[in-house]
Amino acid sequence: QKLSSTHTSFFLRWVYLFGREIISLANRYPLISGFYKLLNIAMNICEQRKYFDDIEPNSAKYYLDQPPEDKEMDEEKENKQLCYVIFSKFVKEVVVRIQQYKDELLASCLRFVLSVPKQFIDVPLLLPALLTSFKLGKSYMPLAVIGLKALEYWLKVLPKEASQVLAEILPHLNDFLCTTSSSSETSASEEDGELSSSFYNKEPGTYKIRGISKKLRVHTVETNQEKELQLRILRLLGRIGGENVHLIGAVNLLDQNEGNIAWDTVPRVNFVVPFPDLHDVSI
Repeated sequence: QKLSSTHTSFFLRWVYLFGREIISLANRYPLISGFYKLLNIAMNICEQRKYFDDIEPNSAKYYLDQPPEDKEMDEEKENKQLCYVIFSKFVKEVVVRIQQYKDELLASCLRFVLSVPKQFIDVPLLLPALLTSFKLGKSYMPLAVIGLKALEYWLKVLPKEASQVLAEILPHLNDFLCTTSSSSETSASEEDGELSSSFYNKEPGTYKIRGISKKLRVHTVETNQEKELQLRILRLLGRIGGENVHLIGAVNLLDQNEGNIAWDTVPRVNFVVPFPDLHDVSI
């Protein structure tokens, strides 16, 4: 956290060298999650400082294809072009690797690919990673927060491309609105029982409530995180307007096995269609 918030302007001149070395190490030792965490921090700094804002993807690729004698550019601009190319290639490689990873390594890779600036965002390419973050976020909420933050960013910088995949994304958000923290299901009687035992099992004049206090703190933090996530989802649904209809996913009212029911099963309005050869035809 400190690396991404302390004198970040000094890091910009080293982005290319830092990225090149860490990517090289990550390719050599792909199972070490620390490399992806470092690249995540680098991407966050680049986004904060708008490092890649003057980079055009097509021009960067064109630049690499040119012979050395035709490359007339200052060192800073050249480093940005090279940095863009190596990061773009690495992001695509990590998206493929994610399918083979799990646990903390998978979480680190998801944080990295979902934190890239808009110049690196290819919505169809990163969509599986976003959906994975929501699926895993049901049991590990920080990943859900990362996925929601990425979705909010996509809608801000690439609204057209992001809107086209909302039908696939929003049903996963519905699960977070319908669930509550498992910790909140703890009954007051159980807590009172623990409190009583902790009091009566000690000598007179001594009390031990540290364990209970810690449990209540964890419960409070989890509940607050869940409520904050739900509020962010509701705000997002409000911003996208009519697109929020995709929240419930595809519904087939004719399939009784899905458990869906129509709001009103009785036809209320008849509209007579005048066909020359048929009579009493209505909709």
